[in-house]
Amino acid sequence: MSPARHFREREVPLFAAFSHTKMTIRLILLACMFATLLSKAQTNSNENALRLKHFWQEKAPLTIQDYDPVSYYSGKALKGSTKFRTVYKGIGNHFTNAKNLETFQKNPAGYEPTYGGWCAYAMGARSEKVEPDPENYKLANGYAQSDSTASTPLRWNQLAELTVSGNGNQFTGTASWLHLYGVGKARKFRIGYGVRFNSYFSKDQEFTTAPAKLTSKQEGPQVLFSETFQENLDTLKAGSVNVNSLNAAIYLQYDLSPKFQIGFNIDAIGFSFGKKSSGTIQSSGYGNFAPSAKPYPFNLLLVSENDLGSLNSELYGRYFFSPKWAVKAGASFLFSELQTERKDILDNDRYRNKSLTVMVGIAYKL
Repeated sequence: MSPARHFREREVPLFAAFSHTKMTIRLILLACMFATLLSKAQTNSNENALRLKHFWQEKAPLTIQDYDPVSYYSGKALKGSTKFRTVYKGIGNHFTNAKNLETFQKNPAGYEPTYGGWCAYAMGARSEKVEPDPENYKLANGYAQSDSTASTPLRWNQLAELTVSGNGNQFTGTASWLHLYGVGKARKFRIGYGVRFNSYFSKDQEFTTAPAKLTSKQEGPQVLFSETFQENLDTLKAGSVNVNSLNAAIYLQYDLSPKFQIGFNIDAIGFSFGKKSSGTIQSSGYGNFAPSAKPYPFNLLLVSENDLGSLNSELYGRYFFSPKWAVKAGASFLFSELQTERKDILDNDRYRNKSLTVMVGIAYKL
């Protein structure tokens, strides 16, 4: 055998071994790369799952319901469209237009809400997860923060309400605006003020002597605990009555949860107006006569029979079934007062009806 042939016979297995080694190295490198990618994907999956767990979501994994996160920086929260959608780390985002979508994609982390979209005030004040109101927000340190209806500092808690109440032949409709302020660290107890318009209707309703100097034979806070002197009570039976009153009101409220509150309110001062009513008075010492009567013009909260005019009060529960809308129910206690054109034998021209009625209504967060 020639030396050249011997060399060629040994060269083939050496080259084959070298090629096999390179293939093995390549497979090892590919396996490492695959393992790295798999590990990274697993890590991302775990991070996304954790984000989904801590993000506030109503129906779907969306950042702030379906509001456009970029719109917050233009001065108004706007709802996005499914036409312009992207997903960032497992959380979907909707946008009002393609420009906002492009803006978000350049810096997605910069447009995510703080605290996973939960109410920023509740998270910061007491580390509590409270459902946010996407339209109730502020910008802080360059980030958008959503807040809730019930848990924010109450400079934002203004409501408009409409209620109706009735009992037999009496009916009252009210429209009111109120502004509440939180007390204490948790801000669950709230006090506030408001303006309320009441419109009371009745037919063939009895009104009795109003002044405390007659009903209790004294005036002052002590009349709350004094007896009623029946011999001083005359009765005005009025035909068709309508008393309208516009009063400033006082509100006390306690938040049992972010969505459910209980409270009490009462009118404090205001004025009344309405049409004249015909009626008859049955007076123990004067006989019967038929004067006309109209709403007593001035309303003032004092104590019990010392009160003047027409005043409404409510004991209520309110439930927010959405960030903006709530239902309200409870009891209404209304003083309605008429003043006759003639005085009776006891020199009285003021007559009052007290009605306790069932009340229902709706509220809207402004």
